[in-house]
Amino acid sequence: MSTKKAPINMKRGYIARTEDAIVSVLEHLAFADQMLAFPESRLSFLKAAIRTMRKVEVRVRILYDLHFIKKSGFSALMMLEDDVMRQLQGWYNSTEKEIEKQ
Repeated sequence: MSTKKAPINMKRGYIARTEDAIVSVLEHLAFADQMLAFPESRLSFLKAAIRTMRKVEVRVRILYDLHFIKKSGFSALMMLEDDVMRQLQGWYNSTEKEIEKQ
């Protein structure tokens, strides 16, 4: 919804890849959730989710800088991204502590 002004080639290219990255973060989280008994494997999925989420943050910033996202939409997306990163980082840190205890 925030990208109504974007040209069609941006919507099919850059924005579509950004949406795919968001789906990828969700997939990494689902795989990490299945690895509760294997903290090392869970940690690798969480690392991948954090790395992908950073890509999403950069892409959203680029879309904002190119004026394809309004300031209100950008600030809302940044708040959501910040919440997701905080949750990912918390789960990552708790998994690291779990590995250290073993």
